[in-house]
Amino acid sequence: MKNISQFARFAEFAVVFLGAFGMAQAGTYVLAGAAGSLSGDIFYGYDKVELGLFLSALGNSANFGPGGIVSTTILTPALTDTDNLTGVNGFVSPWWFDTSATPTQVGQVVSFFTTGGDLILLDDGSTNDPIGQALGLPTQGTAGDLWTAQSVPNPPFSGHFGDAASVKAFGQRGFFNPLDISGHGGAVAATDGSGNITVAYWVAHAYCPTCGAMVLTGDIDAWASAGAHFGPNDANAIFALNSVAFLIDNSGSVVSTPEPGTLVLLGLGLLGLGVRKYSRGYAHFRVAGLRRDRGGSEPHRDRRRGDAGAPLGSAHRHT
Repeated sequence: MKNISQFARFAEFAVVFLGAFGMAQAGTYVLAGAAGSLSGDIFYGYDKVELGLFLSALGNSANFGPGGIVSTTILTPALTDTDNLTGVNGFVSPWWFDTSATPTQVGQVVSFFTTGGDLILLDDGSTNDPIGQALGLPTQGTAGDLWTAQSVPNPPFSGHFGDAASVKAFGQRGFFNPLDISGHGGAVAATDGSGNITVAYWVAHAYCPTCGAMVLTGDIDAWASAGAHFGPNDANAIFALNSVAFLIDNSGSVVSTPEPGTLVLLGLGLLGLGVRKYSRGYAHFRVAGLRRDRGGSEPHRDRRRGDAGAPLGSAHRHT
């Protein structure tokens, strides 16, 4: 009986270890953005009212965090400068006026991206696309207001938060040159009614070998209070949340949570060690029950699932 109790303690340790390991691997993703004082806009800065519902949805643990749809927690600091992006995983450029962005600031964000940081560029027009211009992805003319998702799979429009076949754009809205997108390794996510590219995306290392992931869209209002409705999520909200989840899944700076099978194998390995160590002297050992059969010295016991309690819980990760 001593061996049995020792094994039980070992199994309990394995379960606790796997639970702690899974929580640690969920991690935190820092998605910073340009505050209004940096971007030059009093409504669409990362700390201003228009993006409030979007940022609240990112901070909602039902969406992002342990037990959420995506198990990674998101922090959303608003930055008043770009001097030090250490510790930041992704950066959002929200309606950043070209006249408010200095060459130094643009260079710092570009350097952040080309060394593994992720980007979201909400570039409605040619007067508020400083990072896009520097990357050779300037906003062109005015796009239509109904955008249709292209190709499957299409991460910004089909992902953890469901599918959005089309979304509405509002106010000023722009499109992008297809040669600029393809010439820099991007993929088309959506077009307007005239076939103009309105959303494009890059997995990590697609734009350059050391670059992070990126989402480029021609309308900030599609994610802002004018366009997206969160909880329950409409198509625009699905587009916004899937885009952020895409960065996490494809980040140039974040290690993904292990696959469920990896944790299962690790758990079996730990339990296997316990079996080998503590089953000496037993003719049979089964996870469903313990049986000792040595000349009838102890009666047979078969603790099946219904008697011994529920099986070990399965690991959780976002998929």
